Amino acid sequence: MTPCIPWVGTEASGGYGRPMFRGRRCGAHQVMYELVYGPIPDGLVVRHACDWPPCINPLHLLLGTQQQNIEDMVERGRHSNGRDKIEKCPRCGGDFSVLDRGERRCRPCYLAYQREYNTKRKTLTMFERGDFR
Repeated sequence: MTPCIPWVGTEASGGYGRPMFRGRRCGAHQVMYELVYGPIPDGLVVRHACDWPPCINPLHLLLGTQQQNIEDMVERGRHSNGRDKIEKCPRCGGDFSVLDRGERRCRPCYLAYQREYNTKRKTLTMFERGDFR
């Protein structure tokens, strides 16, 4: 798989980018999909093949139903009922950490993302000090 391309702008909970697009706030991955492939058909959602919410690499974005998206979430351990199923990051094999908002993120991937794009310095400092749950 090609490398992820992280969104570095406004972020919502869960790590998803939230830009303004055509007068409304929406997911950065949805915007990228529309810019590259065209409109998202009714009844379908944009899913991440890489399972990394900040990623906007068009090659990692695919259409599917909401049911498929939910199945991905449960299978990959991102659902509240599946949070304890996956212990290692599928991208790098790193350990997951729980952020103060209750989100689980791979610490090595998150630190690399923060270092490379130098965003949200306060959060990075928190991780470097080990002030995470």
